[in-house]
Amino acid sequence: MCRLLLSIVSVAYRPLHLVELGSLCTLPGQISTLTKNTRTHVTMCGSFLTIRDDRVYLR
Repeated sequence: MCRLLLSIVSVAYRPLHLVELGSLCTLPGQISTLTKNTRTHVTMCGSFLTIRDDRVYLR
């Protein structure tokens, strides 16, 4: 999952919102759970990705 997240964020033109990233990774759930699930997965990649204002950035 981390490899997929990193590949999507690295080729994105702009920082992606947690919901956008979750839908691109095809994570299941409604928007509220999608945000929570995506945040959990992004924090597992914490040495490469960071979250500010619900947007995912490369460090």
